Amino acid sequence: MPYLGKTPASEALATSDLADNIITEAKMADDAIALAELKAGTDGELITWDASGNPVAIGVGTSGHFLKSQGAGSQPVFAAHDGAYDLQGAKLTLDSNANTSITADSDDQIDFEIAGADDFQMTANTFTIPSGSTVAIAAGGAITNAGTMAPDISSTGKSLVFGN
Repeated sequence: MPYLGKTPASEALATSDLADNIITEAKMADDAIALAELKAGTDGELITWDASGNPVAIGVGTSGHFLKSQGAGSQPVFAAHDGAYDLQGAKLTLDSNANTSITADSDDQIDFEIAGADDFQMTANTFTIPSGSTVAIAAGGAITNAGTMAPDISSTGKSLVFGN
């Protein structure tokens, strides 16, 4: 039987019959490699690319660590938190329904929101109790002062409760 070009192989080709560079990216269909075709790894490893564009596996991190970027050209690493948080004025929400928080979105002032109400503010030397808020000191509690204190407590519509 005549053929155009070379005569077809009489046996099926095996993987070992193919040169290493025979199948190029250009010859592969989009999405041709499924997860099942990837080399087996370890649970918790991540795949990323190095500065040359080659795939690399990031080893499993330690429980409680987070994935930290090292910037462009460097592989990310798992790292422990250093204990400091810089919120840059953003709100720190404290409860599941997001109505209790602490913010410091204005310079040198901390605002406390409780149950959706802005209840207290702190500045360098002042703790402010807004109108409608209460400071309650339970039975056995005390207000103490190590220095000089004015003998009276003034109120401008706020309440100070002792002995609850």
